[in-house]
Amino acid sequence: MATKQAPRVPRTRARTIDPDQALLDALENAISSAATAGHIEALRSRGFSEGYVIASLLAGAKSLLRGMPTKQPWSALLEGMASEVRNG
Repeated sequence: MATKQAPRVPRTRARTIDPDQALLDALENAISSAATAGHIEALRSRGFSEGYVIASLLAGAKSLLRGMPTKQPWSALLEGMASEVRNG
C-alpha cells in the first residue's frame, strides 16, 4: 500500500534582522528621546507650565501626523491615550 504525501506548503521565513539597521534604529530612538527631553527641559527652565509643555509636544505630533500617508493607526493611538487620561 502506498503512502500519501502531504501537499507541499511553501515555508515562509521569519524576517531577518539586519544588525546595522537595528543599531541605526536604536541610535535614532536615543537621539529623538534626548531631543524630546531637551525640549521639555528647555520649556520648563523658561517657566512654562506642564500644560504648555504637553501642548507643544502634541502640536509637534500633530504636524508629524499630517505628513504621514497612513494617519489612522497613529491618530487612533493618540485618541486612546487621550481617553485614558480623561477617564483617569
